[in-house]
Amino acid sequence: MGLKTKKKKRAIKCDSKSHVAIEIDSGCIKAVQMTVKKNGSITIDRIAAEELKYFTYDEVPELLKEFLKKNGFKKREVVSCFPRNLTTIRFISLPSTDPKELVEMVNFQALKQIPYNKEDMIVDFEIESQNEDGYSNVLLAIAHKNIIYQHIDTIENAGIITKRIDINSQAILRSYLFLKNLAVPSPEPQELPAKKNIYTATALIDIDYTHTNIQIMSEDKLLFTRGITLGIIHLILKEKKFQIESANINWQSELMDELRRSLAVFSREQSEYVIDKIVLTGGISNFSQLERNISSRFQIPVEVFNLKERIPSLSKFEQNYKINGKEVSIMSPIGLLLPGKSKNIDMIPQEIKDQKKNSLRIAKFSLAAILFACILGISLFNFYMEINRKSEIINELKSRIDTLSPRVKKLEAMREKINIIRENIGDQVSSLDFLRELYVIIPEKIFIFGFLYDESKYIIIKGTANNMSEVFDLIPKLENSQYFEKVSSRGVKRRKVEDKEVVDFEIQCSLVKGEEQG
Repeated sequence: MGLKTKKKKRAIKCDSKSHVAIEIDSGCIKAVQMTVKKNGSITIDRIAAEELKYFTYDEVPELLKEFLKKNGFKKREVVSCFPRNLTTIRFISLPSTDPKELVEMVNFQALKQIPYNKEDMIVDFEIESQNEDGYSNVLLAIAHKNIIYQHIDTIENAGIITKRIDINSQAILRSYLFLKNLAVPSPEPQELPAKKNIYTATALIDIDYTHTNIQIMSEDKLLFTRGITLGIIHLILKEKKFQIESANINWQSELMDELRRSLAVFSREQSEYVIDKIVLTGGISNFSQLERNISSRFQIPVEVFNLKERIPSLSKFEQNYKINGKEVSIMSPIGLLLPGKSKNIDMIPQEIKDQKKNSLRIAKFSLAAILFACILGISLFNFYMEINRKSEIINELKSRIDTLSPRVKKLEAMREKINIIRENIGDQVSSLDFLRELYVIIPEKIFIFGFLYDESKYIIIKGTANNMSEVFDLIPKLENSQYFEKVSSRGVKRRKVEDKEVVDFEIQCSLVKGEEQG
């Protein structure tokens, strides 16, 4: 038994510096400060967890600020994450391994996956695997922009800079994949009868304060992920209502039902895989005989993933990640600081990334201006001339910054494109109408990775089809549309993917102006 894609080995890249990760959800705050050395060993410097009690969300930044100050976290830059259940995740296969092509394909595919305007959503992806036949298996993550901005505002209003925003389920998976071979070897899974085209998989269950995350993987390839609203806080609520033993049994029964549903969905979606091991992480110590009960219910070996055995420095902080006397999961904040795939998910909106880049450029220019002014000032004999020349230099540098500002260029380019489109299509029809028309016309079997508007006011559509006939069938469909005219093929090229040929094509057409459609 083995994976269908070839696994690529990668070296561990660590910078041996201490970093801070923060996890915030509706019920608690967690923070970890740790160092990952170049040999892969981990040292925990600080760790803390606390229940989040608030009436309005406006109170959270101040609570976060107090939490960090009280527990000795002084770094101003952090990596953070938000809950899996606030994210839509899809697994898609794309016929390319080129990073630029994948970005274009993912953005086009995202339009098919979300029922909202693309402008209201944040989209990013993580490459799960790539094979030698030219395909990439991609995890597509989609979240509403309001959720991301609320998360950023919460952290930055507490006086902290967010370097990256991940999804907690991906951070949990990264912890498991990085730590599973450290210190304690995992028990060998039971041998299953050999069957053709059957592959083994592992179910990872992380029990946290407000949620439980269920993920299924084959080696390091993620196949299934789900977040359920059943956590340690629900056990605490049951213990107030029932006896402790009854509450424990009741909670475990709910987990079994959710796990059964998840495994059933996975079996339908990935029928060629069979689960040969279940791994438990997080607040397992709060539940009596959970490992044995799950193994008995599903007849699958169960392994308890003990973080303290893999990170010895964690032992002295054992009381720091308990809330109301219950141990909570720290897999996610630890995973945020561990090296993972060559491209990890980052849900920070592009406009904020651009603003940070511009701020960094301005800061560098400002620093250069100060140094230059100081050197110049030393060489001046007259104080009045010194001040005057400093002022001139600073004004000149400010003028250059304004001229070279990428943000201004970007806005000018966007305005020019909007004017061109307005001239060509008029005011009656929006660009969304044309995109919607393309979405209806283009079959699902055809992948689109390029949509260009050239200087001659023609649209260039680049894509990949299974055969020539699909391309030739697409041309008359575009011609019959009320939105397009002058449709022609600019080029068709065959290339081989796996054991079959695919066709790369370019189609050129022009837009029908709004007044001509009436």
